Amino acid sequence: HVKLMLNLMKSKQNLVKQNKEHAINLYKKAIELGKMSVLRDCAVLLLENKDKKEDYELAMSYLRKAGEHGDVLAMMDLMDEYFYGEQENLEKALYWGNEIIKDSKSIAYNYAMSIVGTIYYIQDKQDEAFTCLRTAHLGQAKSGIVPTLHSLFLLAECYYYGIGKYKDYSLAYKYYKECIEQDNNIGTNKSIYIYNRLAHLYENGLGVTENINQAFNYYMKAANYGDAFAQSCVANSYFEGEGTYKDVNKAI
Repeated sequence: HVKLMLNLMKSKQNLVKQNKEHAINLYKKAIELGKMSVLRDCAVLLLENKDKKEDYELAMSYLRKAGEHGDVLAMMDLMDEYFYGEQENLEKALYWGNEIIKDSKSIAYNYAMSIVGTIYYIQDKQDEAFTCLRTAHLGQAKSGIVPTLHSLFLLAECYYYGIGKYKDYSLAYKYYKECIEQDNNIGTNKSIYIYNRLAHLYENGLGVTENINQAFNYYMKAANYGDAFAQSCVANSYFEGEGTYKDVNKAI
């Protein structure tokens, strides 16, 4: 029975592969006949073979042609590939992002705005970064879409440091907190950073009512990830009995 199941699985995989190759060939013929509407469809299939350089280059070529013909999904694919892909190119990602946001009614407008804002932030173009990130967040919130994590985090940073406009610790707190609510996707290093930042805000009453108990709780969360700074803060809290009960043994 096991051998039969393995043979069936292998047959299914071969069939899928054959069907994909057949579809790619049909798309290529259609493109040769001038059917620009299938450029992206063919590119998506080709991108599944990223390890094959010729397939990858052909896919990117098709996406560029589709993008030049106004295919917004192809533009988004190009932006993502240049921003997140192995062949990172921020200038090209920015180009396609800006092409998308020329149309404020585009289905990809808010998402592209968040990527463009992130690139401006990386390039230290503070005013442009803040404007794009804020616009993206407001648009996503209005549409009931969960904001992209990176844009939410950078918007919090903008408000914390006063990048692009002015400091607003209450909004910084709000957006840091929203980042933590997406904890499954945020990653360890960023979780530590945000927990320490939230603790700092509570510890100093910045944007929130001063609360050393909450500060201790957030330092503890960061300490549980092994962060040395947070661990020293937790140890000090136990030693002084601030934010928690006094316990010299735990402090040591």
